[in-house]
Amino acid sequence: MKKITILIAVMAITITKAQVSLVKDIHVGAASSMSTYENSRFEYNGHMYFAAYEDVTTRMELWKTDGTTNGTTLVKNLGGNGYSGNPRDFLLWSNEMILTANRITGYIGVRSDGTTAGTSELNPNGNSISKAMVYNNELYVARGELYKYTSINASPSMVIDLTGGFASFASPVIVYGGELYFTALNQYSYAQIWKTNGTAQGTSLVKEFGEATLNTNSGVPTNFKIHNGKLYFAVNGRAYASDPAIGVELWVTDGTTAGTVMVQDLNVGAGDSNPSDLTIYNDELYFTATSSALGRELFKVNSNGNIVNVFDIHPSGDSNPSSLFVDSNRLYYAADDGTNGKEIWVTNTYSGASRNTMVNTTEIFKDINPTGDSNPSGFVKYFGEIYFSANDGVNGQELWKSDLTSSGTQMVDNINLTGDSNPRDFMVANNQIFFSANNGVIGEELYKYIDPSLSVNDLGLANSMVIYPNPTTDNFSIRSNTPVNTIAIYNVQGKTVKTFNTNLEFYNIEELTSGLYFIKIQTENGTLTKKLIKK
Repeated sequence: MKKITILIAVMAITITKAQVSLVKDIHVGAASSMSTYENSRFEYNGHMYFAAYEDVTTRMELWKTDGTTNGTTLVKNLGGNGYSGNPRDFLLWSNEMILTANRITGYIGVRSDGTTAGTSELNPNGNSISKAMVYNNELYVARGELYKYTSINASPSMVIDLTGGFASFASPVIVYGGELYFTALNQYSYAQIWKTNGTAQGTSLVKEFGEATLNTNSGVPTNFKIHNGKLYFAVNGRAYASDPAIGVELWVTDGTTAGTVMVQDLNVGAGDSNPSDLTIYNDELYFTATSSALGRELFKVNSNGNIVNVFDIHPSGDSNPSSLFVDSNRLYYAADDGTNGKEIWVTNTYSGASRNTMVNTTEIFKDINPTGDSNPSGFVKYFGEIYFSANDGVNGQELWKSDLTSSGTQMVDNINLTGDSNPRDFMVANNQIFFSANNGVIGEELYKYIDPSLSVNDLGLANSMVIYPNPTTDNFSIRSNTPVNTIAIYNVQGKTVKTFNTNLEFYNIEELTSGLYFIKIQTENGTLTKKLIKK
């Protein structure tokens, strides 16, 4: 039994190593193909769509992949005439992808069903398009003013002309309180927040903040986040040069002018606190910001609406928290305490021994690089574990994963044996993690990672089968294109804890204890194993 266990462990290590692979060398040779633009990847109908540079003819254009080399193809050259289309800002509307692409005349809106023939300009009408957002099943776009499409085949119409002929640069940002909020500039370049129900009559000014050119570090409001029925954002609220100097701070609105106020001048005076990474954790709003007293640290808005420091991680400097994410009722992020370098930290809030008391702890989660910064970033959840980029000081910046225990945090693969592979832009699609990486030979290209439990001959079988809900409390179902014959459930020790010999609508596991299980599914077309978490 011991030999079998060791063999399984060795096989698991070997399989894990083999799960990282190059999808395709799109820009053949040492040159890179991957885009550096944000929001340039999107999952749609079992494929990942992304921007990639093939050569000087097609340049940076729209591609798609199913995770195989042959299934990674150019969708369409959107820029044309040797001009990069730089596709980005994807969203889903009317069962089609909507994105923006660049032409020599400016950015255009594009609609696509994922095929070359089904990819075309979104009903062109003169002005270029930048940001788009869906509201009440209609598409709102920034085109100098705020425009909307009532249907995917309709022509766009202006919602309202805010500046009487001057471009207001109206841009949709968030849906809040049943209305669409958007930023704009008036004819004097004063930054504003507006809201609309989609009609000119139902459009009103929420707040005017001041001259965007005066507030050179702020411009229009950014970093919007809804919390406890209110809308938070960052902006420099100084209206006139004669007003007292303030920097970019955290503001809040209830949708009224009177109810739009600065939460606190955290970096007192003209300095910017620059709130960012606004994240909801344990019903409180967490964010990173710079205070005149503590430097750049982790803060939160408490139940009274006041800003408080969570923990002064770097007492003599800036800890620069970044990449906040919540998992397993804990808040994780990267930070530098001035001693261990930039590493993963965790904040945990839980009920104390006394009634109605809460305990808050903040501590380093793991010192991945004992001699410097591990610079963890790009956290993404996949099959119950967290994947990210980190540097252990030996192998360079590579792909890592964690089961959220210190001992279970480890490098997945050393992609670049002579330097940093710098994996980035992680996206889970088609049961795989896609990311950009550089192996030191062929430049930065598209890679993928597949969980070992999905290592079946026909990955299409795994992709066609979904276990839900996952996690679950008492039962689960299987959605499959292939009839299920038998099911065996194994615990983490490899022991069979339950079997089903018939195809059921619901599989009851209420008697099983909480934890991770492996579901081995036998179908007419093969066998595969998937993970299931019992809460």
